Amino acid sequence: MQNKEIRCIYCNRSERDGIKINESHIIPDALVNKNVTYKNVCSEKHNSEFGKTFESDVIEKMKLLTHFLGIYNKDRIIQPYHSHLKVNGIRIEKKKFNQTKGILDNPVSVTENGTKSVLGKLTQEQIDKYSDRIEFFDKLEVYEEFDFNEIISMLYSRSMLRLVAKIGYEWYCKVNQINGFHKEFQQIVKYIVEKDYDGEELVSIVNDRTFEDELHKSFDNGAYVLWIDYSQKEKTFYTMFCFLGLVLYKVKIKTTPILICSPLKAREITYIRRDGNESTTKIYFNNFDKMFYSIEPEKAVANQKKEIMEQLKDIVTKFAISIKGLKPFVEELKRYDLTSRQKVCERLQLVTDRMIQAVLVLEILGKKKDEYDYEQDFIKNTNNLIQTENQEYALKQGSRLEFLKMLLEQEIILDHIKDGIAVYDKVYDREIKNN
Repeated sequence: MQNKEIRCIYCNRSERDGIKINESHIIPDALVNKNVTYKNVCSEKHNSEFGKTFESDVIEKMKLLTHFLGIYNKDRIIQPYHSHLKVNGIRIEKKKFNQTKGILDNPVSVTENGTKSVLGKLTQEQIDKYSDRIEFFDKLEVYEEFDFNEIISMLYSRSMLRLVAKIGYEWYCKVNQINGFHKEFQQIVKYIVEKDYDGEELVSIVNDRTFEDELHKSFDNGAYVLWIDYSQKEKTFYTMFCFLGLVLYKVKIKTTPILICSPLKAREITYIRRDGNESTTKIYFNNFDKMFYSIEPEKAVANQKKEIMEQLKDIVTKFAISIKGLKPFVEELKRYDLTSRQKVCERLQLVTDRMIQAVLVLEILGKKKDEYDYEQDFIKNTNNLIQTENQEYALKQGSRLEFLKMLLEQEIILDHIKDGIAVYDKVYDREIKNN
């Protein structure tokens, strides 16, 4: 392809036609910690237009998910998300929320039974001024309320299906080095480009539970999986795409034997983990045609939605450890006065469970710094160290107070946290900065 003029895989135009060809992010960069690109998409008509329409719809609805998985956007920040909190039984609606920050760093206005009040930390001047109108809390019970229905609805939406079709088509073209538009791709291109497409449905959701269970053994929550396969029965090429470990989609690419898929690439499966690490292996199953057909499709969809709900709960209650995802928590912790256990505890009383979980990870990392295997990546190391410590990173009610009490009483715990930060910084430089 190096000797050919680069043409858009959607409209077949080249830069000689007065357009700009640029690298398309096959998976939008706000949804994955890796640049997955292909340089055969025209800039304005297709790449930018997709970004403004269905891609932005999906990105917006997935902010909660990408935040908890530690996924950075194109500006290299982990985006805040919308959430509700309950603080000592008082419900607070926050339009934007960041897991690294203190819950009440900035006072928030709440209305309860028609009475408006402000909840938050006060200065001594404010305490003196409003002393007759202040209620003090001896302790804070903080709960975060999550509504996953928007995420689940988006997974089945037209915007999501268009995005999945785009990913499937561009991945197929990348794997096979397709240059320009070819008529055998006309149907999939129409499906992606046309907002009101009314032809054959080309994207379906796999409801084969046995197969999905086998697939999930190979990756953690927040992973992407892609591969190309062929149905001998249907004489059809498909791109299979698993979105963040939640849903497996099947994208019908084409039915003609022209531009046949490379036999060396057709059965390679690519895993992209939440930290951006990528690996490729050969597919271990054999008969594509016997898979992905539900005997009771309606029941399968209902069960699948329940399973997705459980996976989402798992993501927001258990700390999804990744070297990139831990970064903002480490940087926030460095702003604390790490010379004083008292001051650290005071700060940690008003943070999210996620921040406490990050501190617990760093504490174990520091405690077991001599066992860290620098030949292994960060996720493998932390998983191994946590397993040997027999820790579960889903905070139970009361465990925050237990940890803070231990931190206040034992100097060694703060030392472990500081050592954990040092180990993390060293590993981050090796795995991220130098790659």
